[in-house]
Amino acid sequence: MLGAIIRLNRLGFRSTIEPAQLTIRDDKHDHELRDVMRWAVDGTGKQLTIQWQPGKGDFGTGKGIRVCVERSAFRDGSQPVNDRECWQIGTDLL
Repeated sequence: MLGAIIRLNRLGFRSTIEPAQLTIRDDKHDHELRDVMRWAVDGTGKQLTIQWQPGKGDFGTGKGIRVCVERSAFRDGSQPVNDRECWQIGTDLL
């Protein structure tokens, strides 16, 4: 299954992230992808895995996504200074 993984060192995610707390945008066309993706936080709160829903698409090559997580999706006492944290992620396999 194609997707992206975000691993945190200092901060921690809450056990679940609500759709309103997450933005997933395609770099090439600037489309919102949240409705065709699924996501989960691991038991430690240190890893967020984002994957395509089965049969909903793929990234192709030479593309990227921008993932933004609102401050409210982080654990109390482990929240970023900013209102949200964002990552630019290339989608090509290494």
